[in-house]
Amino acid sequence: MFHVNGKRIILAEFRDRKFIRENGNYFPNRLEGSNSGTALLIRELRMEDSGIFTALILVNGEMRDISYNLTVLEPLPIPTPVIEKTLDGNSTDLCHLHCSVPSNSPTLSYSWTYRDTGTDRLYANGSTITVSLKDKALGAEFTCWVQNPAHRNSTSFPLYPCG
Repeated sequence: MFHVNGKRIILAEFRDRKFIRENGNYFPNRLEGSNSGTALLIRELRMEDSGIFTALILVNGEMRDISYNLTVLEPLPIPTPVIEKTLDGNSTDLCHLHCSVPSNSPTLSYSWTYRDTGTDRLYANGSTITVSLKDKALGAEFTCWVQNPAHRNSTSFPLYPCG
């Protein structure tokens, strides 16, 4: 069900693991059942699709309900991040990497991955990291990932040389 203006609108019904009924007035040609009738997909989400959805489930003769709050956000493209690198003034083997994008958005989050043998691994969260050069392989690469709830962008930096 979809909650609209205080009313509960039945969107779809599943029986015996089959999608048997659809309300064509809401989400026309965009509803789809999947996962053996245990999931309802809405294709081509729009901002106006935001709202509360409730699933009524009959289990051993008892009706249970589960509600979900769907928020569809406007895609906010993130510019390509910029990585600034500096050597630590007190140590010749510490490199500081700072990642940033021009944005006033409070919903941005930063994370870093590290690649040295063809495998990406999460390195750290946050916009700035400090890396020990002597612990990393020549040719190692760090990637800064910047994301908001609707978009993700990245840029990479080969660790050598730093500064």
